[in-house]
Amino acid sequence: MIRSTVCITEYQGNIISWLDVDSKMERLSVDKPNEDITGNIYVGIVKHVVKNLDACFVEFKKDTLGFLSFNDVYPKMKVTEGMQIAVQVIKEASKNKEAVLTCRLSIPGQYCVAIYDDKSVNVSRKISGSKRNELRKAIPEDTDLCFTVRTNAASIDDISMITDEAYTLNERLHEIIKNCSMRKAPSLCFSSDKGYIRFLQSLPKNSFERVLTDNEVIFDEIKESYPCELYNDDYPLSKLYSLETKIQEVLNRNVWLKSGGNILIEHTEALTVIDVNSAKNISGKERETNILQINKEAAYQIARQLRLRNISGIIIVDFINMQKEASKQELTEYIKAQLITDPVKCDYVDMTSLGLVEIVRRKIKPPIYEILGK
Repeated sequence: MIRSTVCITEYQGNIISWLDVDSKMERLSVDKPNEDITGNIYVGIVKHVVKNLDACFVEFKKDTLGFLSFNDVYPKMKVTEGMQIAVQVIKEASKNKEAVLTCRLSIPGQYCVAIYDDKSVNVSRKISGSKRNELRKAIPEDTDLCFTVRTNAASIDDISMITDEAYTLNERLHEIIKNCSMRKAPSLCFSSDKGYIRFLQSLPKNSFERVLTDNEVIFDEIKESYPCELYNDDYPLSKLYSLETKIQEVLNRNVWLKSGGNILIEHTEALTVIDVNSAKNISGKERETNILQINKEAAYQIARQLRLRNISGIIIVDFINMQKEASKQELTEYIKAQLITDPVKCDYVDMTSLGLVEIVRRKIKPPIYEILGK
C-alpha cells in the first residue's frame, strides 16, 4: 500500500504540489504560472543608491525595481547609479515591498547548489556525523565555485552522482555569467526551475514513494527523474485527495490538537502570533506533566503549520504557562528538534521572561494565505 505520494495538479489557476502522507498534507507549494520569478537571474540597471540603507534599487525587469542590499554584493564591487549588474531574485515581491535581489548568483541541483563566490564547500547543517566529511569530499577539487551540499545528498549511496552534478552546475553557472556579460539591461538571463521541480528537489527522496500528476506536460518533464505516474481517471485527482478540504484547513486560523486543545494563528503586518490553548481543565498532581505534553503536541503542530502555510518572518508563540524550569527546557529542546526539519531556514530565538517563544523563519515566497486566501 502506497502511504506517501507527491501530488501535482492545477487548482484555481495555480499549480499545487503537496506531499501526502497517510492522507495528511505534510508539505505544500503553490505556484502561479508565469509569475514565479524566484531564482531567476537578470541583468539589471542600478536606478537609486540609498546610502543610509547601504542598499540600492535595481530595475531588473522593465519598470520593475528590486531591493539589493550591499551585504549581497561582492566586497570589491563598487555600486553606482546607472551601472549594469547581474542579480538574482531571492524573495518575491509582496504587498508594498519590492522583490529582494542578490549578486551572489546560484543554481540548485538535486544534491548540491553552486554559488558564484570564492571556492569553498559547505554541508547542510541537517547532515551530521562522518557523513558530512564524506559528502564534502564528493565535490571535485577542480571546480572553482562555492558549493553547498543539500540534505538530499545524505540519502544516496553513490556519491559519484554528487560529483557529476557538481561538474554540471559549475559549467552551467559559468555559462550564465558569461551570458550576463553580453546582455543589455534589463533582460532575463536565466529562468529557474518551475516551482514543482524545486518542491521535489527540496524533499528527501526517501520521503515519498511516487509522484502522481494529471498534467501530461508535467509528467513528461519529471518522469525521467522521479517515480512518476500519470493520473487519467475520470474522477479528478484533486477530489481523490480531498484537496479543497485540505486547503481550507491550511487557511483556517484555528488548528485542533488531539489532546482537545487548539492553536490560533493570527497574522499582522509585523509578525505572526500563535496562541496555544487547552480546551479542558488541567489540575491535580499531574498538572505540569499534562501541560508539558499539550505544549509539545502544539510545538509539533506549529512546526508543521509553518511549513504548510509558508509562514515567515517573526513568529511569537504563547504556550500554556509552566512553572518548572526543567519543563521549559524540555519544551525548548523539543521545539528546536521540530524546527530543524524545515527545508527553509527556521530558528528558535529565545523564550522571554513571560514565557513567549520567539521564532524566525526565512522569507522566500508569499505565505499561502496571501496567495489562496483572497
